[in-house]
Amino acid sequence: MRLLLSTFLFALSTLCTFAQTPAPVPPESQEPIVTDRPDFTEAAVVVPRRRLQMENGFTQTFGRGYRSFGLTETLLRYGLTDRLELRLALPSDMMQRQTGTSTSGFGDTYLGVKYQVGPLRNGTDIALIPAVFVPSGSRDYSTRTVDPEIKICVSRALDDLYTLSGMIYLAYPTSDGRRNPTFQGTLSLGRSLTTRLSTFFEFSGITPQYNAPENVVHAGFVYLLTRDQQLDFHFGFGLNEAAPHSFVAGGYSIRF
Repeated sequence: MRLLLSTFLFALSTLCTFAQTPAPVPPESQEPIVTDRPDFTEAAVVVPRRRLQMENGFTQTFGRGYRSFGLTETLLRYGLTDRLELRLALPSDMMQRQTGTSTSGFGDTYLGVKYQVGPLRNGTDIALIPAVFVPSGSRDYSTRTVDPEIKICVSRALDDLYTLSGMIYLAYPTSDGRRNPTFQGTLSLGRSLTTRLSTFFEFSGITPQYNAPENVVHAGFVYLLTRDQQLDFHFGFGLNEAAPHSFVAGGYSIRF
């Protein structure tokens, strides 16, 4: 029932956004939508001023001895100024089955901001994303405390086709009643295939202080429906024992 409800709400919100009549686009917002999905590396630019962006998706993960599913992964981003955006991630509905036992529930709420430092003179974009997870989720999917994090994102167009991006992520999640400082580094290479279709290949490494590191490779495709709407499909594979065996995901994003 939880899955059906989440799927219904996701479909309803998507149909409602398609049904709306687009408002005139301000001159500063003529560039195509840029999202923080589908790769792990966040975009190094903010949402244009006075625009609201909604990014949604799902992820099916196949682990070693478990499988899980998450929906709707909704991230709301609002351009407050030309360099600052507000960020709110709604709790996702999570389900996991491991060794014959199933759990389900909602995750915690995410609050943050993104500040765009660049572009620099050499065309490099840089952004900082400080954020916190607020305890609002179900018992099995909440740490029951405020968990801070910060991300540093860098991106640069190599030429008309290729873009190289990277991210450094420092987080302080709570696990088993104690802080577990976690470092993540990503490197993503994107390539435009057509004016609407692009692809990416990414490496991500996560190193918690009290757990084994997780390394994955990640690839996918992004398709622009319009300047303000995007579809994505992506998948990945674990490179070591602690990482998930594989995962597959997709999403839809829209900018108002």
